[in-house]
Amino acid sequence: MKKAIVLGADNHYMDKVETTIKSICSKNKEVKFYVFNSDLPTEWFQLMDKRLSVLGSEIVNVKVTESLINQFHLPTPHLSSATYLRYFIPTIVFEKRVLYLDSDIIVTADLTSLFEFPLDGCPLAAVPDIPNTSEGFNSGVLLIDTDRWREDDIQNQLLNLTIKHHEHVYGDQEILNMLFKDRWKKLSLSYNLQVGYDTYRHSLGDNEWYHLFEGIPNIIHYTTQNKPWSHYRFNRFRDIWWFYYGLNWNDILLDNQILQENFEKLIKPITCHASIFTNTGDIEGLPYLLEQLPNVQFHIAAPTYFSPNIVELQRYSNLYIYPCVDPKMKETLINQTNFYLDINYGPALDDALQEIVRQGNPIYSFESTSHFSNGENQVFAVDNVDEMVKSIQNKLSESHR
Repeated sequence: MKKAIVLGADNHYMDKVETTIKSICSKNKEVKFYVFNSDLPTEWFQLMDKRLSVLGSEIVNVKVTESLINQFHLPTPHLSSATYLRYFIPTIVFEKRVLYLDSDIIVTADLTSLFEFPLDGCPLAAVPDIPNTSEGFNSGVLLIDTDRWREDDIQNQLLNLTIKHHEHVYGDQEILNMLFKDRWKKLSLSYNLQVGYDTYRHSLGDNEWYHLFEGIPNIIHYTTQNKPWSHYRFNRFRDIWWFYYGLNWNDILLDNQILQENFEKLIKPITCHASIFTNTGDIEGLPYLLEQLPNVQFHIAAPTYFSPNIVELQRYSNLYIYPCVDPKMKETLINQTNFYLDINYGPALDDALQEIVRQGNPIYSFESTSHFSNGENQVFAVDNVDEMVKSIQNKLSESHR
């Protein structure tokens, strides 16, 4: 029997829901997708159904009128009325076991064991809404017993509660928690890791958040407005979302080797990674270095947002910027650094530089920007940036012999 997975989306989220479906199909076959929507075009479903049939899967276009749910209050701008569509699952989906997923999700694993999870008479299973609370659950991943929902007339209970409370609660999630309060089973954090909260937890000084789950979860949930498709890099696993977004359907259907790769391999080979940790937007010679070293991926991280002059440099495809960088991202950047560019003016981010020195990576500085005094770095005159470029290129050539 096919696994029944329900997704909700509107026309603005068509590429996002397709990215979620791609990730599921990369690890799972024989899936029946129900996409609840009010405005997705028929042609999209026709194309999707043709692709999915090769995997023994299919997709169902579930049109639900928004005349009722459009009246409900939304607590934040990044939420859509489509979130309320999950209320209608038991009246349309008749498989006994159904997995509901938000469309800002990536699945990285086989879901068979999740579908076999014992509900023990509970209407649903979900993951606690960590880091917000350990009492309630996050509604972005719901394993649902549809028979139980129909028996208990859950749809009408949810609608009645929403009509009564929608102006005073956090969307459908709080309504679901009100109704199911003590009647839900707890799933592992691996089935709904809310990485959208990374930056928020860092701003609150909660560094323990990053250690609640190590590695890559089975289901990554890009909650909050800090989505991976925004131009700022705030949270973990952004590259995984872009990998599935960019993945060709033929690679999925043919189960090609690229499915075992990552985003870098999908686009172009990167010679190496250079990092800059800065407190200012005053970075010497950066545009020229970006032009002269096109096969080097530049990563600039800061504890604050970036000034416009740095944001505008994203016209160079080999530049990534990381505003409000958190400890986990900082650690990732340091570990992948092949050489460090000590070319920013102003105070140094000492903890990052100490770790760069400890790892023994080459460090390139200008005389006017150097933050080192013990000979750990190679220093160049500001008007001799070509010599810095040449030195870096020679180092790269040596490392690839």
